[in-house]
Amino acid sequence: MNKPQKDFKILQAQPKRSLSQNFLTDEKPVRLLLEAAGITKEDVVVEIGAGLGALTKELVRKAGRVIALEKDEKLAGLLAEQLKEPNLNVIAQDALTWKPPSGKYKVVGNLPYAVATPIVRKFLEEKNKPESITVMLQLEVALRIMAQPPKMNLLAASIQFYASPSFIAVVKRNSFWPQPNVDSAIIFLSKIKTKTETESRSFFRVLKAGFSQPRKQLRNNIASQLTMEREEAGSWLSGHGIDSVRRAQTLSLEEWMKLAKDLKSG
Repeated sequence: MNKPQKDFKILQAQPKRSLSQNFLTDEKPVRLLLEAAGITKEDVVVEIGAGLGALTKELVRKAGRVIALEKDEKLAGLLAEQLKEPNLNVIAQDALTWKPPSGKYKVVGNLPYAVATPIVRKFLEEKNKPESITVMLQLEVALRIMAQPPKMNLLAASIQFYASPSFIAVVKRNSFWPQPNVDSAIIFLSKIKTKTETESRSFFRVLKAGFSQPRKQLRNNIASQLTMEREEAGSWLSGHGIDSVRRAQTLSLEEWMKLAKDLKSG
């Protein structure tokens, strides 16, 4: 792969700190992303944060159709000029405001750190959800998404409500230019589920109530956030086999869903 400084000189572009732009300069993470995503000629792929096209170039070789999203209008235009492939459509738009196509598609990308979590949540909550999401994001965020009890967190439960996450690999900071201050990681989200509006609303209502003050006992959070008496909240939790003095981070996804289902029917 060419040195990034040479690429930028040719393209007459510079990475923008305001857009959290850190471009891949190492071929290994690109290969790992593609292998994890399992891209074939049958696939429509939505790439988030195309940048200089290190990943885009490989995607157009492997996929049937590639929709490359790049918020930076100048970079999007330059990338479209560089890669004039018939199966590539470069769109200069923020992924958070873009509407996905009808039919099946997969999401792949090197996500800007500042908006990585909102982008993942956006696609998981879309009416037409992707078949899978394979992305690179900040290592710390990836580890939080992978968390299980007794170290569960609000982000992990929110993502795992919709999909099953797999940790693929750590990507060292020297794989990017400019080099960030932290390492990254590749994660793969599969088995993406469709939830009804009622299911989602009930789940996030009880989840946010439970995590409102993570250091407090669960019954106290439930009582204060769901308008129950402390004793009533304790009995409600005990009725589902959950000790009311536990902390939110010790509950499994199944326990949260059990509570949400009862809240919905109540």
